[in-house]
Amino acid sequence: MKILFLNHPESDFGEAFLWNGLIQEAGAENVYDWPVKESYHGTVHHYVRPWCNEPTGTTAPLGWMPGTPAHTEDEQSLREKLREGFFDLVVLGSARPVAIQTFLGLQDSIRAASVPVILHDGEDYASLNTEAWRLVRPNYYLKREWLKSNPFTVKESGTTVFPFPFSAPDCLCVDLPTQFDYTVAALLGGSWDARKDLCDALIDVSGAYVAHGSYPNHETGKHGLKGFDEYIGILRRSRFGVSMRGWGCDTCRYWEVAVSTGLIADELDIHIPNPFHNDTTYLAYSDIESARDMASFVAAGHYQDTRTAGIAHARQFHTNSARVKWLLEQVMP
Repeated sequence: MKILFLNHPESDFGEAFLWNGLIQEAGAENVYDWPVKESYHGTVHHYVRPWCNEPTGTTAPLGWMPGTPAHTEDEQSLREKLREGFFDLVVLGSARPVAIQTFLGLQDSIRAASVPVILHDGEDYASLNTEAWRLVRPNYYLKREWLKSNPFTVKESGTTVFPFPFSAPDCLCVDLPTQFDYTVAALLGGSWDARKDLCDALIDVSGAYVAHGSYPNHETGKHGLKGFDEYIGILRRSRFGVSMRGWGCDTCRYWEVAVSTGLIADELDIHIPNPFHNDTTYLAYSDIESARDMASFVAAGHYQDTRTAGIAHARQFHTNSARVKWLLEQVMP
């Protein structure tokens, strides 16, 4: 399978997860990104912002994603490959304007090739991006925040909409310690005020490790935010980790916790392919008080079976490669 991946230059977790999953499932030699995004190939990417004349924008490689050799095709070569039927799939990594403009620049060749087109919308708004959909008219639309109030899939005017939430980097799926330093770990960012309220409520839980962006490191029982590797290490050495949604439903932390330890989380209002189930593969809380009660039960040694089953479930269905494998089964049966 050969894939043409149309991207945009900005930092974008959703696009990066999708790219990383594609190169693992299809092989890096079979996925062509256009224009080449250097941060996907191991170096800092410099780009010109839309309102500037100088390359003032930068996107650095993500620490968990090793760079792969880039295909050095020019536009003429890509058009020739499309004309020859070389590509089996065209994927827009984002619904952001630059990615749409990249597609529009090649759309005559893409349409002539009759190759299926996937539009990935990895933003945290609930509505479909109707302007991007109108311009691209994709065969498939991947929606990160696909609300449960909508059917699991919708087919409209030739486009099938699938839920496509974030996922976890496969490299996080390592052997876990058999001894725990902490009962519950809550390491939450400061972009949503309720997260601090949750952290404040968990501080007194026996054996808990609690960190928040507003906490000073020197205060007893409170920790400031850590670097990514230290954050993941704390999760792995804990019986359970806590996630809380923010402005949208989906978060990176939900999936990072789930592949690293047992998951305690508020219930997401979005469709998830192969979802978690309360008490079986994760623990769902309804409010801060119930989250604290749940953490106290965990601290007392309960829910070990849920932890074990949840980690296995997350690693089977919710890594970058697993998410893309599921996608390809839907669009390329």
